[in-house]
Amino acid sequence: MFKSSILTICLLSKLIAPTYLSQKTADLYKQIRIPLNIETGVPFSKDHEGEYYIEGFDIDELGNLYFLGGSVATLSVFSGNKNIIHKKYVQYTPGQMHVKNDLLYFFESKNNKNNLIILNKRNGVQIKTYKKILDKGFDSYRFLDSTILFSYLDNSLAPQEGGSEYSLSGELIKKKNNLLNLIEANKGFEFLGGWNSNFVFGKFDSDIKKYNLYLKNVDGKLIASASIVLKDIGKSFCGDYDCAPQEHRKLKNGVLYMLNRDKTDAIVSIFQLEKVFETK
Repeated sequence: MFKSSILTICLLSKLIAPTYLSQKTADLYKQIRIPLNIETGVPFSKDHEGEYYIEGFDIDELGNLYFLGGSVATLSVFSGNKNIIHKKYVQYTPGQMHVKNDLLYFFESKNNKNNLIILNKRNGVQIKTYKKILDKGFDSYRFLDSTILFSYLDNSLAPQEGGSEYSLSGELIKKKNNLLNLIEANKGFEFLGGWNSNFVFGKFDSDIKKYNLYLKNVDGKLIASASIVLKDIGKSFCGDYDCAPQEHRKLKNGVLYMLNRDKTDAIVSIFQLEKVFETK
């Protein structure tokens, strides 16, 4: 069904020419396909152009898949293709989400509400809400491991270079995290997370229809790179990979999860980094 050339590994640190892995595609990655359905499947909304959209996506340590979408915040959790939680929170609108330990966090930014909502990840029960954790606008935000990073086009609005950082209890962090320096130095690339004491970045190349991965050390030195062929993993929810939300790509415990769509199905493609970046 899929071609074995889905991954092209190029070890730039050793200046080795790109090679195509000879292993079967099934050994390189797997996919989970779940219907898009606001009541029984993956919750979604549609924009004014008719494109599907899912605001929140994450994975826990067991590999369970968490989705948050809909006109009101609707959480749906799957173990493989089996739905294990489906709950609506009619007082909230959906946003990006983050699973850490036994808790699930999501941020409600619509209409400048700026609320941080905390749920029990095992049953979806609401635990706490930190209301309006910041009272100014921002251009984008994202969860890191234990914080939320807000970015501004106008850095005069931010108390520190590159944006402002808040704890998962809604408190401003005044001391800059060294990781932010590395993220700032790689503007234009998606920071996916850490792996084996190194860091993984990603970037779409629409011209050649690939998603490029870069493995760098703490000093920013490139160790290895790899490419994922986009036609094998579905289309972006926004219709074009140039606008694909970074929220739809998550790195957990050495595994990269990529959320895409095929018609009325959500597709999660799962890549083991040790196979993606393996050497010959």
